[in-house]
Amino acid sequence: MKRKRIPAAVSAALFGLTVMTVSIAYAQGGGFLPDQSVLYDDAATLARLVPAVLAISMLVGIFFGRRSTARRPEPVGETVVRHDVGGVMSHWVNTVGFVIGMITGAIALRWISRPDDMRLVWQLHFVGSGLVVFAVGSHIAENVIAGGFGLLPRSFKDVLHGLGETLEYAGIWGPDGAVFHLPLPKAIRQPLAETFESFGVNPPKRTGKYLSAEKVLSYTPWAIIVGVMLVTGSVKVFRYIMPIAPDLVAQMSKLHDIFTIVAIVMLGIHLSALFLVPRHWPLVVSMFTTRISTRYVEKYHSLWLNDLKTAAQQAEPAQSAQAKPAEGKARA
Repeated sequence: MKRKRIPAAVSAALFGLTVMTVSIAYAQGGGFLPDQSVLYDDAATLARLVPAVLAISMLVGIFFGRRSTARRPEPVGETVVRHDVGGVMSHWVNTVGFVIGMITGAIALRWISRPDDMRLVWQLHFVGSGLVVFAVGSHIAENVIAGGFGLLPRSFKDVLHGLGETLEYAGIWGPDGAVFHLPLPKAIRQPLAETFESFGVNPPKRTGKYLSAEKVLSYTPWAIIVGVMLVTGSVKVFRYIMPIAPDLVAQMSKLHDIFTIVAIVMLGIHLSALFLVPRHWPLVVSMFTTRISTRYVEKYHSLWLNDLKTAAQQAEPAQSAQAKPAEGKARA
């Protein structure tokens, strides 16, 4: 597929998904709109704004995707770029939106004491939802344009290595990747390591840009959680502007509440893996600065460093060829 046709394909896919959702709603007995209440106008406004937010997010994602593909590989210096600006933006917008959604959702589910007037809580919940929609739309559009789906698992080996890296946090393979550098006693960890290795479960000796644990146990679960929350939340809110069967809304509401719990548990796991393992702290910093130390990459992501060096070497002849005509014009 030609690159210029990709935005149209993404738009068509989203339009098709919307049509399919509405069709399913009617097939399940659609024809009902909820009774109007004090929250009706707020929810209806959100439902009408979602397509606009999604369209804007896709344009932003396409902009960052084209910007990423146009950027020339830079020589490997003291630091290298791990994340582009668009990726960092979508990550933190999604994080803020999801945290707002989880806190307000916990209030709505009475896990936290409710205020007398819930309207502000629901409005904040809608704002959080809009931020997540924007972040997801931007992230998908950017990666479709730039071809940057490196966080998706590619083989069963990723699963085995992801499990190995997770077990490494327990100190089974020594102190380097263990929580606070505290390994298990050698008498315990050595037989455990040998047992897991016999089944092919072990940390990879050479790693690419992303850890297997990032692919299998972070990005993929989050993609599923966010996807389910968006689909179920969309059904809940679109019932205010289109007829959707109450039974379907009830089913989606229940699933939405279940995945709220799953999201909270996953957030705890995610933060624990980041902040309890010192080796991961530079990765956290890179989500703010976009860059990471070359020395760190050389030690823990050697395959990626090789790719960076190869790309920089291949770019040098092309840059030299472009510079020569420019020098000739300047002399003339």
